[in-house]
Amino acid sequence: MMKLVRRGLDYSSLTDRDFVVVNRAILMNPGEVHDFTFMETKEAKKMLRGSWTLGGVLSGQKFADLRANLNNGQVINQISMTKSDLGAVYAVITTQFGDWQHRFVLPTFVGKAASLFAADSDKPLSLNFSSAGADIGYVFMKAVFPPRDYPVVLASSQGMRVPQIAQYISEMSSVVMDLLHPSAVPSMSITDEVRDVEVSFLMPWAGELDPYLQEEELEETT
Repeated sequence: MMKLVRRGLDYSSLTDRDFVVVNRAILMNPGEVHDFTFMETKEAKKMLRGSWTLGGVLSGQKFADLRANLNNGQVINQISMTKSDLGAVYAVITTQFGDWQHRFVLPTFVGKAASLFAADSDKPLSLNFSSAGADIGYVFMKAVFPPRDYPVVLASSQGMRVPQIAQYISEMSSVVMDLLHPSAVPSMSITDEVRDVEVSFLMPWAGELDPYLQEEELEETT
C-alpha cells in the first residue's frame, strides 16, 4: 500500500449489531449532484454542489463519533492505492478518527472512478457519510481532495490492460476482503493503532460491466 495524499479536517434502520462491515459506496459526478439537490434549500445547494461526491454508510456509533469530532482537527483523510494480484489498481480513500478507519475502495479500471481520476477531471471530491442506525442525518466533508491530487492515481493506473478487465473484475471481492484487515492501510495517527475498520465499495453498475463480461464469455467459448 502506497500512501499518496493526506488531508486533515481542521475546519468547522439497522442497529450496530446488524451493521454489515462492507457497504456499497455511491459516487456522483458534479452534474448528478446538481440534479440530486434540486429540491434542497439555497444554502444546502451552495454547500453540496460543485464537486464529485463519494457517499458511504457507517455504523451508528462510528457515525456519531465522526460527527461529534469533525471540527476538532482529529479526523484525517487520505488517498492511497493498492494493486490486485493481476495488477488492477484500486484507489483507497481512508477516513480515520482514533483507532477507527473507514475505507472507500474504488476500482480505477471501470466505471465512474475512471472518470473521477481522468486527466481532464477538474472538480474536487467531497465525502458524505450516512448512518446505518436511527440517525437520518449526514456528515458532509466538502472538497476534501482537490483535482491536483488526482494525477498520481491516474499515473499508477496507466499500466493496466483493457483486455484484462474481465479478469480484474473477478478479483474484486478478494481485494475488498484484504482491505478489511486493520493493517491493510497504515494508521495515519502517531498515537493510535488501527483496530476497527469499515469499508464502502464502489461496485460498478451492470451496464458498466457488461462489455467486459460479454468479452470474457466469448473468450471462454472460442
